[in-house]
Amino acid sequence: EEHKKRYLTQCVPLHKAALKGDWKEGRKIIEQDPELLYSAITSGWGTVLHIAAGSNHVHFVDELVKQMDRDALELQDELGNTAFCFAAAGGNVQIAEIMYKKNALLPSIRGGQGVTPLYLAALQGKSEMALTLW
Repeated sequence: EEHKKRYLTQCVPLHKAALKGDWKEGRKIIEQDPELLYSAITSGWGTVLHIAAGSNHVHFVDELVKQMDRDALELQDELGNTAFCFAAAGGNVQIAEIMYKKNALLPSIRGGQGVTPLYLAALQGKSEMALTLW
């Protein structure tokens, strides 16, 4: 019951804020419960960073990464993808660079089905990202 309440009162609003790129709202929710930086907030185990990176919200990602420790950027969703995989597949070089500066191991961490972020970028036709990761 308590988990359901937390999900509805914190995870869902944080997910929505990340999708919209609303950092003001996201920060407010995270300040109430800093553990949400590292928690799965989706049914597929995605973190707020997965959502923001996949939604191409540079400022939101930048603010999250500033608050996270290096290893937290390696958190994987249910399929094994890091938020960096989401950035690579989405082709947002700026987001990938923000994350890479915090953790240079990210391009080498394989995602779902054992594929690299470079492969994901190429698969999605994101040539600028693929060249950046090459």
